[in-house]
Amino acid sequence: MLEGEEVAVLGLRESKELYRYDRTAGRLRRLAAPDSAGIELLDDAIAYYNSADELYRTGGYAFDQSHVVGAARLEAARRRVTKRGTATGGTTNGMLALPAAVTR
Repeated sequence: MLEGEEVAVLGLRESKELYRYDRTAGRLRRLAAPDSAGIELLDDAIAYYNSADELYRTGGYAFDQSHVVGAARLEAARRRVTKRGTATGGTTNGMLALPAAVTR
């Protein structure tokens, strides 16, 4: 998580590090002893991660496809065309045959 020139990095087994961007050297330098603002940044990064993890695990990030109007029609058309044996090109009854790779 980035705030100003400081970056909070979360790692495996609950490890966490705080870095500050050094403009003159063009690199990040690890802060061994973060100040109170740095500790707050690390705590915020943990809170964001935990919230996102909980949403993901409980299905909160599920993609609702009900608003994708053309997807069902496109898939049905692809099935009709494939069933007629023209999935690699050409037309059948005025319907353009779409390659399966394009419609998936």
